[in-house]
Order: sequence, then C-alpha cells, then structure tokens
Amino acid sequence: WDDSNAPSKNGLKLKSVRAMDGSGRVTSNFKTSDPIFLETQFEVMEGHHLINTGYHVYRRGTWLFSAGDSLYLQEKGIKYQKGLHKTMCIIPANLLNHGEHAIEAFISCATFTIKTQEIIVLKIFNDYPIEWFGEIRPKVDWVIDGHSER
Repeated sequence: WDDSNAPSKNGLKLKSVRAMDGSGRVTSNFKTSDPIFLETQFEVMEGHHLINTGYHVYRRGTWLFSAGDSLYLQEKGIKYQKGLHKTMCIIPANLLNHGEHAIEAFISCATFTIKTQEIIVLKIFNDYPIEWFGEIRPKVDWVIDGHSER
C-alpha cells in the first residue's frame, strides 16, 4: 500500500504483505517441497510496544492454522519502537498440500487488530510422485526397526 490507502489505526500502519520464494522473489506459485516466506512490513508512528503480526491460512474455505510472532517476541524480549519494521514467517517445505491456499494477514496490539481479507492466494503444485490426501501434507520423520530417516 502507499501511505494514503494503507490500513492503519491508532498510530500503526500496515505497509505491505507478500509471499516470497527462497531467493526472495515475490511469487504466489510454489511446489509442495518449497518453503514459503511470508513477509509483513509495518510502521509504528506512536508509542506502541506490544505489537504482534501473523497469518491465517485457509484451503478450500477451511481454516488450517494460524501463525503469529507473539511467543517469539516474548522469548527474545523484542518490543517495537517508532519506525518501519519487517517480520517474516517461514512455512516449512512439505507442509501445505497441493492446491490453492488463501492467506489473511494481521497486526495487533493490546486494544485493536488490523486484519486483511484474503490478501494472498498461493498456488501449490504437487511435486511428489503420487497424490497426497488431506488438507495438509507434512513430511514427518520416521524410525523403522531402529533406522532413522531424517
């Protein structure tokens, strides 16, 4: 968004939300084996400190999960000061199943939330040799007869 139409409230302004590949290229097309980098840029214009950013991920109208940075901020003791800030959420490879996924972004503080509608639609293409059923497709670790596959 530019400054005139950026979603804002009480001294907090959402500047951009985008999806990128591992090379930092903005895209909406990914393979199931690709990590997805979701980036939010925002501006703090007044004295907020306890700000959180995050995403809601949907597939076929079903809410799959939410990811937010509040625990990370708390663990690291990060508090936002006035200025421009950027956060990045990394959705790991082999988590999202093939198909379209809608992303909503949000930024919040203690008293309000700025939330986008479905701002990004990711197109995930299957690069596994067979169809994988279910809404997500995590590639999990296995131990079989004492042999670990990682």
